[in-house]
Amino acid sequence: MADDPNATDDQWPPIGFLLRKFYQKNQALWQTMCPDPQMTSVQSAALTTIRRLGPCSLTELGRAAAMDPATTRGVVERLRQRGMIALFDDPADKRKVIVRLEPPGHRYLAIIEPVMPRISDATLAPLNVAERLALEFLLLKVTEANDGE
Repeated sequence: MADDPNATDDQWPPIGFLLRKFYQKNQALWQTMCPDPQMTSVQSAALTTIRRLGPCSLTELGRAAAMDPATTRGVVERLRQRGMIALFDDPADKRKVIVRLEPPGHRYLAIIEPVMPRISDATLAPLNVAERLALEFLLLKVTEANDGE
């Protein structure tokens, strides 16, 4: 800020900085509380999304789980290597690859699902109930408004 004559103290910290710190806190809690040290929160989100959608294309998975194509491919490959998902050609369109949850993926979700609210609670521990609801509302409002971009 010292180099910018137009900068003011009320511009610090920028929202991106705060969001990054918030995300880092959540990821540190994830690493501590997740029962599977090889599983990332993004991989868990992918598994949850596949279960919610049912068998789906990689494009549908990426959109629904907010992953770019390169991330989707990497996540899918790691989950496939662990036997949590299976890939197969779409019988209606051979250009599409379909991803399906396999029994190990279902078993993992049964283990992680009770843990996920505890991770969220720990992340939001400094907030009261009203503040938690307000934060969730605002994050949804901002992310849904930007979904069309």
